[in-house]
Amino acid sequence: MSTASVPLFGARFNLAIQSSRPVCIESFLANGCGSSRPPPAAARIRPIKMSTARSTPRAVSSLAVALLQNRHLLILAVLLLMLAGVAAWSSLPRIEDPRIVSRYAFIATPYPGASAARVEALVTKRLEDAVREVPEVKVIDSTSSGDISVLGVELEDAVSAKDNERIFSELRDKLSAAAANLPPGAGPPVLDSDRGAVAYSLIASVSWARDAEQPAPLGVLKRLAEDLAEDLRNQTGTEQVVLFGGPAEEIRVEVDPAELSAAGLSVDQVAARLANADVKGPAGSLYGETHRLRLSVAGELDAAERVAAVPLFADEGRAISVGDIAEVRKTWQQPPTQIASTDGQRSVLIGVRTRAALDLEAWAASATKTVEAFRAANAGGGIEIGVLFDQSGYTQARLTELGGNLLAGVAVVMLVVFLTMGWRSALIVGSALPLSAAMTLLGLDIFGQEIHQITIFGMIIAIGLLIDSAIVVADEVRKRLAVGSSPVEAVRGTVDHLFNPLAASTFTTMIGFMPILFLPGNIGDFVGPLATAVVLALATSFILSMSLIPALAALVGGSSGGSSGSSSVGSRGDSRGDASGSRGRPAWWRDGLASARLAAAYAALLSLLFRHPWLTTFSSLLLPAAGFWAATQLGLQFFPPSDRDQFEVQVWASDDAAIRRTALAMQAIEQMILERGEVRQLFWVAGASSPPVYYNQLRMEENNPAYARATVRAASPAEARRLVTDLQRSLPEHFPDLRIVVRAFGQGPPIAAPISLRVIGPEATQLRQIGEDLRRILHRLPQITETKASISGGTPRLQLQANEQDARLAGLGLGDIASQYRAALDGVIGGSVLEDLEQLPVRVRWGDAERADPARLAALPLLSASAGASTSAVSGAGAGGGAGASGGGVSAMAAADHEGATWIPAAALGPLVLRPEAPTITRRNGERVNIIEAWLTADALPIEVTATLGAEIERAGLIIPTGYRLEFAGDSEEQGEAIALLLIYAPLLGALMVATLVLAFGSFTLAALILLIGVLSVALGMLALWLSGYPLGFNPVLGSVGLMGVAINDSIVVLAAIRANAHAARGNLSATVSTVLGATRHVISTTLTTVGGFLPLILFSSGDFWPPLAIVIAGGVALATPLGLVFTPALYQILLRLRLVRPPMPAIAIRLDDRV
Repeated sequence: MSTASVPLFGARFNLAIQSSRPVCIESFLANGCGSSRPPPAAARIRPIKMSTARSTPRAVSSLAVALLQNRHLLILAVLLLMLAGVAAWSSLPRIEDPRIVSRYAFIATPYPGASAARVEALVTKRLEDAVREVPEVKVIDSTSSGDISVLGVELEDAVSAKDNERIFSELRDKLSAAAANLPPGAGPPVLDSDRGAVAYSLIASVSWARDAEQPAPLGVLKRLAEDLAEDLRNQTGTEQVVLFGGPAEEIRVEVDPAELSAAGLSVDQVAARLANADVKGPAGSLYGETHRLRLSVAGELDAAERVAAVPLFADEGRAISVGDIAEVRKTWQQPPTQIASTDGQRSVLIGVRTRAALDLEAWAASATKTVEAFRAANAGGGIEIGVLFDQSGYTQARLTELGGNLLAGVAVVMLVVFLTMGWRSALIVGSALPLSAAMTLLGLDIFGQEIHQITIFGMIIAIGLLIDSAIVVADEVRKRLAVGSSPVEAVRGTVDHLFNPLAASTFTTMIGFMPILFLPGNIGDFVGPLATAVVLALATSFILSMSLIPALAALVGGSSGGSSGSSSVGSRGDSRGDASGSRGRPAWWRDGLASARLAAAYAALLSLLFRHPWLTTFSSLLLPAAGFWAATQLGLQFFPPSDRDQFEVQVWASDDAAIRRTALAMQAIEQMILERGEVRQLFWVAGASSPPVYYNQLRMEENNPAYARATVRAASPAEARRLVTDLQRSLPEHFPDLRIVVRAFGQGPPIAAPISLRVIGPEATQLRQIGEDLRRILHRLPQITETKASISGGTPRLQLQANEQDARLAGLGLGDIASQYRAALDGVIGGSVLEDLEQLPVRVRWGDAERADPARLAALPLLSASAGASTSAVSGAGAGGGAGASGGGVSAMAAADHEGATWIPAAALGPLVLRPEAPTITRRNGERVNIIEAWLTADALPIEVTATLGAEIERAGLIIPTGYRLEFAGDSEEQGEAIALLLIYAPLLGALMVATLVLAFGSFTLAALILLIGVLSVALGMLALWLSGYPLGFNPVLGSVGLMGVAINDSIVVLAAIRANAHAARGNLSATVSTVLGATRHVISTTLTTVGGFLPLILFSSGDFWPPLAIVIAGGVALATPLGLVFTPALYQILLRLRLVRPPMPAIAIRLDDRV
């Protein structure tokens, strides 16, 4: 008996031959072994055992056959899928960019009058300890400055939208508990979790016309803005409405210091009188037998006139009221906390954000109608109302552009299939595109995704990949029909034969994108939907290729007279015709382009290359080696700038600047910007961050009078780029006393500054010195436009150097002096006035002239503590005297205040002097840190500049003292963290890919060969990127990850074909050439469709965000084609010779019997 492993009818067989003499099995079947002796004349084949299970579950091929045999079922399946896709498309929310989960909280705690050091020790540290008890907290950044503590809390990357609100609630509980340990005078900590990286969906403005003769009626502007905000808040789908630049109204009682001291009263005491007169609470109830009657005391403060009429004391039989010693009026808080402007007009801005999973376009249309209706009813007389920003317009433009690229990619792919396979195959393969798209949209809807630029790009990536399996399946069905198989046999045989290799190919491609899918944090929120779209598209494509596509291919029928897929370059030497033989000569429009002469030349070239496998393998590695070299020459960046007609301008005045000075500077800057180019719109906010119009803008500044941020909309993206470059140079030259950052919006997760350094250590003074040294080094680099340190030079602080002994002799403590100064300058709240639905505080303080004059501060009359105590006692008696004793109470109170009070001028206790003070102390995770931020010119690459900076610091010989350390942050840190996150699951996913390949080929060596192709393809992708001139950013890195899964498909197809041919599997040269020639059509068709799907994006996409990723994948796949067609077969022959691989084992045993 003789045995061997041979191919027969497209499958592998174990043959056992019983014969009276030796028989060469290969010669018996194919005459292909060393001897040409013919088989025994009477020999016949008799099957004795069918031992192998099918390649796929019976149910899969049965489903495809059922669809073929039942056309109604087939049509219903197609219609159902299309309807599901249309329904999903109509219900999926559409936004411009992915919504990044809020993982950031802003905690502000006022501590009036305290220095930065006291705020750090008594407030910031205690709050940090409380926040650190929440396990999901990742980073705590804090800023302690005079009067306020600000904490920035960043949550762990693993926190999702389902968890963050629970964690924020837990943080609020911890802060409430910690508030009890804060010092007297410190306010309660307030947590704001709505400052995440989410752009406002709409920004409206209520403005005062610049040409109006009268000053802006701020109270009217605010009331109109509040009314409009309420209308927008009631809009279905609105999540948040925030006002910017709205003044805070109040009833102000400006006391005259001389009159106040003559009356023997302090500001605190006047406020106490007012609060005592503001009776808003109940006075009990009168209970009768049958009725109950509530009792109240008339006299609550309800207007400025009522406040002015409140009596303070009696003098010579005449009652002295508040209006006698103070000016009382309704006005707005001075200084304001925010000032907003729109195109040079004083404004109040309304920022509106929608809920997630909402149709933004429909919401924006409704909201715009609301604004227009409000404008029609309230505008005029100098009041202007309108929409400044509508995100839906940018969303529609972005999705339209990418949608056009998607359709153009589909057209290119269909053209490629038509030219390589003919119109029938193009029709069949093309049907996979809309059906896969429909199923992908349905999957996106089920998994709660949204339509934005990332998901659409994921579908663009999938265009060329979607039809790879369909091409192979349609061609296999066509070949089986061409050799006479029935449609049912062709469908069943195709699915049985291709299920495992296509499943392996699809799964390995999906694994290539899995690291992107599993990315956590902000970067995962941003790019994760891309992998979701690709994985869903690939999975649905495989399902369709195993069910609908073979049924459709069998219905349409095979090509006539065409090659059975021997080569895309067109050998037709094996022209079989179809079963009926009715179609005559081949036609390019029916069978695809082909050239017998080109096919012959290609076969000769393959024969030559495979005769010298060592030389061929070495030569094939030259191009990947060039790719590895090119990768070292690429510039580095995290994410490129956005191609947008908007940009931002940030301004920092000196730390002691008042908000009006900052606003005046912004007005001058605005005028210069308007003169430098075509500007369509400009709005800004001083004192806080302006409303964000882009998803990675953060609202990090609040209650900072020295800060302002403007948003500028130019005539076009090109004009915006030109203006950014021009203004980065010209604005600092014209305003040298300001720190000005002109910055284009960037893609990717939010980053405060592209270059950032952290100096960590114990002493603020040393940290400031190191920071100044680093800033000097930074300014040596030509790419640096501006720098800023979180711990900088001191600001002046006016200090009363009171003699404590003299103060005690006067009956005053140092705390009493500080309290009276604070009351006179900042004011004390004494009741409130209810006006409509708004409660206006009544603030008692000095007038603006007295508050701005140091000489008057020195002459502040300080009321002694004994007088204050006497006043308090008498005031209490008067208050409790009852209704019948009201007149006597006032007289008694007046006598005590007017006659028993003693006061001295503050200058008598010591001089007022200026002292420098550290304006801020910053900390990170409990350690003091000086954060040095730097901004770059528009064409600079942050990561490259960071590397240059490191070398410059070494050349400068900067010594970091013991106990201090220097860390690099900014873009370089973010990219390092993102790549580290990308590689977290790489070992597991790599093991899955290896396991898949080992199961598919039954060999670890062949699995390693395929993985080697993946690594080499990444080098080829880098070569394509280098040739294109783009830098290496995170997007190309993502493309490289996906490329590994895509580029190995060619090698899988070729290697599977070689292993399926018994002669090629043993290294037979002619069989190897024939097998590679037969696989070439599949390889070139799928390569061209993959490249064609990306071609419109590469050629016509605006901006630098998507083309680099597309170039890496498309270029890598195209350049890796020779690896699949030449390198893989050549290296396989070498492995055979080295006995590192073995031919596959048989799957079916058959007995050959020469008996008649």
